[in-house]
Amino acid sequence: MATLNESHTSEAVSVAAPDTAGPEAIRPSRRTNRPRRSSRRRRRQLGLVYLAPALLIYACVVLLPAGQGVLSFYHWDGITAATWAGLENYTDFFSHPTLRQAVGHTLFFIVFFSLLPVILGMVSAALTARKDTRGAGVYRWIIFLPQVLTPAVVAVVWKQI
Repeated sequence: MATLNESHTSEAVSVAAPDTAGPEAIRPSRRTNRPRRSSRRRRRQLGLVYLAPALLIYACVVLLPAGQGVLSFYHWDGITAATWAGLENYTDFFSHPTLRQAVGHTLFFIVFFSLLPVILGMVSAALTARKDTRGAGVYRWIIFLPQVLTPAVVAVVWKQI
């Protein structure tokens, strides 16, 4: 019996202990709700470690060539000392007939193979999206026909083999 009373007494003391400590003992500490600063610092450093390879690739692919663009203002063959040329390299470039023709061809291909398909795609999307336009169903059928016809033709050819 003495053992039961002793254990009961120790429980009463452990329950009563927070009341004697005051109201601060009842409220949880503010620091328990937030992660510790060292934990935040570790997570930030880990994020930077994960980001480092991408930043290195970006620097090699974008920043390094952009920095080398400064060399276009110099006359330099890669071996001897560079001499300042200013905009002379650019005036030579645009005044040379072969290079001017190459730039013209490049601009033609950019317009024909980049801008024109985008514009035609936008017009096609606008025509297929409108339901009140006369002939919209026929236009959708014409646009969708290659998507259906190609696999059908391939299936017929494979059936003949």
